[in-house]
Amino acid sequence: MNEDCRRKPPMRHGSARPQDAEDACRTNCSLLPKLSEICADESEVLAITIARFIASGYMTTDVACWDAAHDCAERLLGPVQGARMVASIAVVIRALRREREEDWRFMPANCCRLTKDEQDLVRVLALARRERQDLLWQQAAQLARRIHPPLLIAAVEAAAETMTSAQDVLGVVNAEGLRLITIERWRTH
Repeated sequence: MNEDCRRKPPMRHGSARPQDAEDACRTNCSLLPKLSEICADESEVLAITIARFIASGYMTTDVACWDAAHDCAERLLGPVQGARMVASIAVVIRALRREREEDWRFMPANCCRLTKDEQDLVRVLALARRERQDLLWQQAAQLARRIHPPLLIAAVEAAAETMTSAQDVLGVVNAEGLRLITIERWRTH
């Protein structure tokens, strides 16, 4: 890895920040919920994994993180649907970066635990998928830490459609017993 990849970019509002050693000292990671306890299906697991890769890319300015997001999604969904899934989650992360005044904390892509911020993101995506507008605005405001997050709402609504079609593909894959190991690995460790 070259020197530029190791250099931390300056923090700004709405930037991504990994759950670091200092945070881990204050929070016992084993107390954080597992993906399998929070995510309702494989598309939610995939969405949070992609979000972690994208957030890592913003944090490190390393394009390899974005490539990893695409590789992960394409392996499970194929090149077109996978790229669509990455793009929709990237829009969500960009909306968070613009509308959230605080850092968005996340775990490494292969971690089975979820930070509070990641739990809030999964909850907002799930509400958008279920078209629960009554709760979606409230939960999105909590995630964005502002009363009115229109960019985030629009982004999660668009991502919800992509996630639903991705789950259709993942459901077929799961019924055939193919590629399930990739997602199950994140759910059980």
